[in-house]
Amino acid sequence: MQTDYVKILAQKTYQEKPVKTLHTFKRQKFHAMSFFMGVATSLLLYGYRCWKAAIV
Repeated sequence: MQTDYVKILAQKTYQEKPVKTLHTFKRQKFHAMSFFMGVATSLLLYGYRCWKAAIV
């Protein structure tokens, strides 16, 4: 109990650097279907915008 208090006090007075912990994250898979659906949607919207601008 006493040593924990001393460590906390040392960290608060900047005599001891705080311990950094390494966080690891689960790597996400590449979702090809979502990627290609996004590309197709953006191409359709861009094409519609260009088509609409050409008419006006």
